[in-house]
Amino acid sequence: KKLKHLLSTAGRTNAIFQLNLEGEEFRERKVIVKDLQFHPVSGDMLHVDLYEVSMEKEIVVSVPLRFVGEPVGVKMSGGILGHLLREVEVECLPGRIPEFIPLEVSQLDIGDALHVRDLPVQEGIRILNDPDEAVVSISAPTVEEVAKPAEEVPVEGEAAEAAAAQPAAEAGKDREKEKDKEKGKTKE
Repeated sequence: KKLKHLLSTAGRTNAIFQLNLEGEEFRERKVIVKDLQFHPVSGDMLHVDLYEVSMEKEIVVSVPLRFVGEPVGVKMSGGILGHLLREVEVECLPGRIPEFIPLEVSQLDIGDALHVRDLPVQEGIRILNDPDEAVVSISAPTVEEVAKPAEEVPVEGEAAEAAAAQPAAEAGKDREKEKDKEKGKTKE
């Protein structure tokens, strides 16, 4: 319960905690949450993996990206903002782990994209993802055409007269069948 409370108040996934252990020697350790497992139905925390960190050694962690602003291509042209990456791997000292990396997207128009190399990073932080990997892009909206119903082709000459007479002949046969049924006779 204490850990759940700490995680909710820390407000970040890469928060460093002090873990106090009792035993042969009382020892304080700096730890970071490496993995969490939750019950699929109740949502209760089932298992936590903690990773001890040295404040003098660099570690590798995932840091979420935060997109700032509304792209011009979405606002003015109805484009679609595609998030291709939502987090990146960074290497840095534990005390320098950012809560998130902000990325300004308001200048993007349809067809534009930002890559990992465009991410702003503070001194002492190195992004490990491929610099040419796309992070976000703006694509043009797609429009589906609705199929038009097939139009009837006019028939000319004798074929037109036969086509017009056919429904009348069918209607006449149906009337005869109805009369026969009323009389109790069935004619095919």
